Amino acid sequence: MTSNRECRQCVFPKEYKDPDLPTCSNVTACADNEYELKKPTPVSDRVCKASTKCSSEQYEEKPAVAKLKDRVCTNCTACAKGVVQSKACGATADTECQGCAKCKSGTWVQHECTATAQAVCTACATCSAGFWQESECLSHANTVCNAVKNCTATELVCSLDGCSVMRLHYLATAATATSDAVCKDVSNCTTTEYRVKAATKTSDAECKAHAECSAGSFESKVGVVPLSRRCSCSALPQGGGGVCVCVCVCVCVCVVVSGGCGVTVVGLWHCSTCRV
Repeated sequence: MTSNRECRQCVFPKEYKDPDLPTCSNVTACADNEYELKKPTPVSDRVCKASTKCSSEQYEEKPAVAKLKDRVCTNCTACAKGVVQSKACGATADTECQGCAKCKSGTWVQHECTATAQAVCTACATCSAGFWQESECLSHANTVCNAVKNCTATELVCSLDGCSVMRLHYLATAATATSDAVCKDVSNCTTTEYRVKAATKTSDAECKAHAECSAGSFESKVGVVPLSRRCSCSALPQGGGGVCVCVCVCVCVCVVVSGGCGVTVVGLWHCSTCRV
């Protein structure tokens, strides 16, 4: 040998000397998507590991420090019963929860609070004119309004004196804010009565018994429902021994004009029994 051995010291921390290797080795540099799991020593290399990736059910609580520290992932919070999620869990932020809304006076809960949707409050309805309130607005039910009953039904009624419109119902009790109107049927006069007062919007019809023809008189005008019976002695034979005969012929004639052509409909009308 003509020259002595030369020795070189490994330059740490750029280099390290593995006891099993004859020369110095460069210390490994972690990539951007890695972090240092184990620091290098003069006799060992740096150990790197891939940074953790948060799952869809996690968020990044602490970010990774490039080449130095791993990121910290934490499970997203699930909002408890009785609270609602106001903000979903994101990549770097946890779920945000808040209490369910309380509907104020004058409103009702149309939709309950869920895990992902706030309660829906709706203004209570007010019954308008022509309606009455069946039930008031409650915390979970709207006001119930119903149309006021109409007591104005009529029909066409004909007699020997002609035809007229007659009410079928009258208003017995007016509607209030919280109760419906009460309609009652109009009274029908019997065959032994006649109508002295027609029904009105708020009152019933009034009936009165037909006049009774006395001895020595006869029925000169037939009593029908709308009209009173008339009695007369003018047609009795002289001497008082005769018999009065009353013949009733009651015909209701209705002429209907359609397309310029008249159609006549004839029907018998009710007559009271003739009296002697």
